[in-house]
Amino acid sequence: MNQLSKSDLENIFVDVRKAYRLLYFYQRRVLDTVKFISGTLSKNIRGGWALFSDNAPKNGSGINMDTLAWDWLNMYDYEFNFQDESINGNSYKFAIAVQSDSGFYDVMNNISESTVESFSPVEQAVTKIYFCVGRNTWKPGDSFQKAKRKDANDEFIYQEEGTDNLFITKRFDLSDCRDEESILGCLRTFKKFCEDNGINEFIIDI
Repeated sequence: MNQLSKSDLENIFVDVRKAYRLLYFYQRRVLDTVKFISGTLSKNIRGGWALFSDNAPKNGSGINMDTLAWDWLNMYDYEFNFQDESINGNSYKFAIAVQSDSGFYDVMNNISESTVESFSPVEQAVTKIYFCVGRNTWKPGDSFQKAKRKDANDEFIYQEEGTDNLFITKRFDLSDCRDEESILGCLRTFKKFCEDNGINEFIIDI
């Protein structure tokens, strides 16, 4: 733990208070965005996963004080999962992931999650939203992690060899979802991406 004077800490805590209040408004905006998409597509959210960290302990549960501090900041990279659907004999999964900061992923081969000072600079990192659909399969593990880098292609396609099992995702800058009309524009673009890849029955009308 770094040695700081009381005065230094008090100055830092001013920024901490500002950061927490800013995070509240940011996370409220993310939740409202996902809620709007859920209503527009008439698809129900069933849960979510913290992709970068473990979930923070629930009230009254045990706490491991040696875990990453990121475990208390789940929205750094978070996936909202929607109810699975069965359509014409195929099982479909749909998720929206919000990547608040690409900083770790941009340099992840050389660092750990705790070496925050080695993340790419905040001015160079990006904030993204991912729309994901899986038909009879889901994300292919490590290869998808590389798709989360700033310089990765905004479209990712994975098909299981010898089958029509398919996972696709298209990402946008989160700032592209600045209001309801722009969100609808992103959804229409994603719908066309699905259709271009043979997924015609999952997203019907927007």
